[in-house]
Amino acid sequence: GSLGTGGPAGNTRVYTNANIKGKKLTAKQIQYIVRHEVDHIYRNSPEEAKDWLKAFDINKIGSSYFRGPQPLPNQVGFGFKKYNTWDEIRARASQLKDFISFKRGLALSRDFKISKEELQYALDNFVKEVGLDNSMNKFINSITDKDHLLKLMNKYPL
Repeated sequence: GSLGTGGPAGNTRVYTNANIKGKKLTAKQIQYIVRHEVDHIYRNSPEEAKDWLKAFDINKIGSSYFRGPQPLPNQVGFGFKKYNTWDEIRARASQLKDFISFKRGLALSRDFKISKEELQYALDNFVKEVGLDNSMNKFINSITDKDHLLKLMNKYPL
């Protein structure tokens, strides 16, 4: 089930009954969920959404869940048309970047560039080490262009 919520209004929370396969979340898992939900405050532009999609097999990741919400009605008036934001893709990329920052001992407030080796380590070990599969395996198994994903993770805010 759902572990939390977040969005442009900033009302981020982890559900008190959030669990993984009946087990209560650990403090580390809660950190990842909070950061994931905070990430939803940002919405991809149409160009960013298209850019993220280039790294994935749309048929594997193409569920409506990963498509993300459309902009809020008041955002449409600022030149935005209705489109799928694909924010769930960026939010999971952010989880991988957080994982790498924890491995490096960096503060989450510090931006940094990810290496190809670090990305591969995160793809291979995130679910196993964190014990959190909030559709991360689906995300990881849908990647078709790791080089493009790496470029995006170093380009866009995460």
